[in-house]
Amino acid sequence: MAIRSRPGTARTAKTRPAYAIDSVDHALRLAAMLQLEGALTVSDAAERLGVARSTAHRVLAMLVYRDFAVQGADRRYHAGPVLELATHSRSLTARLRSVALPHLEGLVAVLGESANLIIRTGDRVRFIASAESTQALRVEQREGMVFPAHLVSGGLVLLAEAGEDEVTALYAVGDGGGAAAPGTPDLAWLRPELRRVRARGYALNRETSEKGVTAVGRAVRDESGVAVAAVSISMPSARYAATDLPRITGALAAVSALALITTTAPSASAATYTGGNGYSLRMDGLDPGFNDHARSRAIVMHGAWYVNPDLIRTQGRLGRSQGCPALREQVAKVVIDTLKQRQLLFAYANDAAFLQRGRSFACDGRSAGQILAAARAGTLGAGAAVGAVAAP
Repeated sequence: MAIRSRPGTARTAKTRPAYAIDSVDHALRLAAMLQLEGALTVSDAAERLGVARSTAHRVLAMLVYRDFAVQGADRRYHAGPVLELATHSRSLTARLRSVALPHLEGLVAVLGESANLIIRTGDRVRFIASAESTQALRVEQREGMVFPAHLVSGGLVLLAEAGEDEVTALYAVGDGGGAAAPGTPDLAWLRPELRRVRARGYALNRETSEKGVTAVGRAVRDESGVAVAAVSISMPSARYAATDLPRITGALAAVSALALITTTAPSASAATYTGGNGYSLRMDGLDPGFNDHARSRAIVMHGAWYVNPDLIRTQGRLGRSQGCPALREQVAKVVIDTLKQRQLLFAYANDAAFLQRGRSFACDGRSAGQILAAARAGTLGAGAAVGAVAAP
């Protein structure tokens, strides 16, 4: 499909190539499943791809060879060091997908159009589940695809939930702060658009991401009202009419009201729980605009199979999570029980925006960046609390 561009933004069509290479497609889809959902057997992979077990086995073997996957003692395949995704994030996504799929299929049955479940990470969204329309002219399933959040209806809904401060932090470079990176949205357009989305409760995408495609999205909330995902309906623009909007938004609202996460996620009230990664500890971020959505995004401390000396010997380093503090499974319970009584954990990253604007460590009027700079120069002075800041 051709792309219709808004001035100052870049678009990337998600259209299957005319000469698609099925083996590459199979490998990429399996890598996305391992990254998002966790361990797979050969039979699982074959069923999801719609191929023979022998084909699935060959694809998985190549992913292992290239370090996109590892095979455990249970003969299941896990995300390998190249993918580097937190086990907890995978299990949460897998639960969301599992619970959402029947409702997406129900939307297809009611509306006759393709339905999707979407999650956001920063300025990107990933389609984690899709149910495809059966009509001859339809929008193909989007599962595993990644888009800029501001270009799709589900992304706009989730950005609207994030609030003004987080949106500004994500896209400030496009707000007169210097040359904008290609594809960065203009905040003069984005801010009022997000206000409109918040006011009406849904987002409408009229060919913003792809020419010929129209989509409508709403937030999916947990029992505490936090938006954990977005659900959307995508259709050929030729079949969309404004008079259909009440019926579409009504069907989406019915699915959103089911609060999909509540049937699978642990209680939000407890600090510790036992879930897909065993004994785990919820965490609350203290830096607005940087980590204050840690709890709603399921950033927890947990044990992980990849925090293991054997992995250092075979891969040259430990595995890494994507946000969750991961512990060696043998010591996870002791560490979590030590920290669970309102203790403070400081995780340092050499990120310029965090060091300049992070507020948790603005000791004696200085930012975290100033304190670290002083520490490096050896000019802290007496009584400065740099000991609480992890050395880079």
